[in-house]
Amino acid sequence: MFLFSTPLDTDHFTIAPNVAWLMTMVMVAHYPPAWPRGFAFLLGLLQDFLFGTPLGSQALLTLLLAQISWVQSMRQSSQLFRLRWLEAAGILVLWHIMLWAIMHLVAPNSASLPSLLREGIVNALWYPVFYWMATRLFGALPDVGR
Repeated sequence: MFLFSTPLDTDHFTIAPNVAWLMTMVMVAHYPPAWPRGFAFLLGLLQDFLFGTPLGSQALLTLLLAQISWVQSMRQSSQLFRLRWLEAAGILVLWHIMLWAIMHLVAPNSASLPSLLREGIVNALWYPVFYWMATRLFGALPDVGR
């Protein structure tokens, strides 16, 4: 939580990761009992409070992300990392577009689409870091049946 609320800004955009979305993608895909959908929703709700997005927008998107990650995990057991990363990047950019759409329904003068697209790309670049850290943790956890 501290990492994604810390301002990591350059001149024109933030380089801070969206920890809730990245961890949801990684944890639900690899170890679903550690990241239940209710927890994903609450984490998204916390992001709504921290970032001032419309209440429930990131919560809903995080919940949907958890469901999509779980469905993808059923077919990704032997998928190459490059394909996982490409798929994650596409989803993260799409999720930022959906967040922009929700924000503009509520407050038309909110963040611009280009800024949210940059954030989506930044999060896609963070994905390998979160994936690597989480997979190191998975080795210490007991196997989970699907």
